[in-house]
Amino acid sequence: MTKNNFEQNALISLVEDDPDLASVIYEFLSNHGFHVSVHTTGENFIESIEHDGVFDAGQNEKLQKGIILLDIRLPGISGIDVFEKLLGSYSKIHWPVCIITGHGDVNIAVNTIKMGAIDFLLKPFSTEQLLSIINNGLIVSDQMIGQINFQQNYKICFDKLTDKEKEVMLLIANGNTNKSISQILNNSIRTIELHRSRVFEKMNVESAIELARIYEKYNNISQI
Repeated sequence: MTKNNFEQNALISLVEDDPDLASVIYEFLSNHGFHVSVHTTGENFIESIEHDGVFDAGQNEKLQKGIILLDIRLPGISGIDVFEKLLGSYSKIHWPVCIITGHGDVNIAVNTIKMGAIDFLLKPFSTEQLLSIINNGLIVSDQMIGQINFQQNYKICFDKLTDKEKEVMLLIANGNTNKSISQILNNSIRTIELHRSRVFEKMNVESAIELARIYEKYNNISQI
């Protein structure tokens, strides 16, 4: 069988209490080159991610792409409870959630999309639907990881700035010229030029336009 070539290292976390369905999904996805972890309860899944610390990775750890396939109806805490816990407990979550549901819970599944789930799978679903959801989810996961890495790198660079350099940086990012910054901060233009040079070096940018771009991007991501 042809192996999936999108991301061999991607992890599919399946939270499903139906052993027959879980077994079929596990075998199918494994044969397509995915790593699959199966959890029969919401409690087991939460314990697993807390034990492994997958959403609390340090700055030097490479984040693993993944997607969570989460059944709504589970013994113990429900899939909705698990989803809400993920949203409430992990600000750096980088695995999107796809809800698995039956016909009677479609409205609930639709509401989870409004809360942030990427999609839902309605039982019975085809293997083509499953692969489509997973591939789309891994694209989203990759984007999430990119945002997390960008935020971390930006913060590392920004923290290297002195208080004065931070003042100058914010003024540059908001479109001020050296002359206007010198007037605002009551410093000579030469002093502002020196601060500007250090800001560019520490922030790893080559122009005011590039600085403004990453400043805006950081603020936009932080508001998500």
